[in-house]
Amino acid sequence: MQVGRPSIQVQGATPPHAPSTNNPRGAAATDDFGAALASAAQTLPSAVSDAQRYAPQPGNSLTFLTPADRQMLAAATGSTISSDGVVQSSVRQPVHPLILEIAMDRESGRLQGDVTPSYLTDLFGKYKHDAALGSSFTDDVLGKALDHLSSERRRREGGEPASNFSLRL
Repeated sequence: MQVGRPSIQVQGATPPHAPSTNNPRGAAATDDFGAALASAAQTLPSAVSDAQRYAPQPGNSLTFLTPADRQMLAAATGSTISSDGVVQSSVRQPVHPLILEIAMDRESGRLQGDVTPSYLTDLFGKYKHDAALGSSFTDDVLGKALDHLSSERRRREGGEPASNFSLRL
C-alpha cells in the first residue's frame, strides 16, 4: 500500500470503475483514479478572487455593477442582476433607468467606491423633473434604495452577517 493515496479493496466482484478496452477517453479515465484526480486538480484555479468573479466585461455595462450595487438595486427596483449582467424581474418591463445609470457611471469611472446616499439623492434630483425618465426616479424608489443603504451600514457596524436569515436562541 502506498502512503498518501486512497486504497479501495473490492472482494468477489469486478468494481464498476474497472478498465474497459473500448473506453474512448484513454488511460486517465480507466487506470489509476488517484492519478486522474491529481491531474484534474492541477488544471483547476486555486482560488477565485472577488475581482476575478466580478470582472467587468467590455460591451456589457451591467457587469460593471458591484455585488453591493446589485443588492441595492434589487431592493430599490425589484430587478435582480446577475454578475454577468442578466436582469431578471418579476414583471415584464424594460430595465429600470436607475440600473442603467449606475452601471454607466461605474463603467465611465464617475462612480468609484460604494454608492452613497448623497450620490443617490443627486442622481434622483437630476432626473426627477426629466419628462422621459422622471416617472422612474420616484420618491418610492429612492426611499427603498436609501433604506437598503442604511440597513447595510447598520449591519456592518453591528457585525451582523450579510444573510437575511438569522437564528436567535
